[in-house]
Amino acid sequence: MMLANRWTGQPVGGWWMSEKLDGVRCFWDGGTLRTRAWRAIAAPAWFTAKLPRGVALDGELWGGYGTFQLASELSRYARADDPAWRQMQLCVFDWPTCEALPVEQRFLLARAAAEAAGCGWCEQRRIRTDEVPA
Repeated sequence: MMLANRWTGQPVGGWWMSEKLDGVRCFWDGGTLRTRAWRAIAAPAWFTAKLPRGVALDGELWGGYGTFQLASELSRYARADDPAWRQMQLCVFDWPTCEALPVEQRFLLARAAAEAAGCGWCEQRRIRTDEVPA
């Protein structure tokens, strides 16, 4: 998983971008929901039951705009019985273990897996060269 870096003028035309969600970055390793630091998140069984077994998905634990604090608390504390989980979703943006595939194909597979699991999808789009600030 990659962390965002500050843009310092390097050419980015052709790169991919998505909306920055105000949630907690997490990773579904095919059996456990994990934080970026690889710590297991105590998510409810009903939440993880819909996620695809054996398929790794990179995404964000997100409950909508203005819910970062709630997502952060749920990811840090063993509160699988907290009713706040009902407003959370895994908003997927990549299938990182398919790195040998072209990125466009990886996104298609990730989106299909997310939709089949009832997860959110964070739309990816390629940056046009004419969008890049001078």
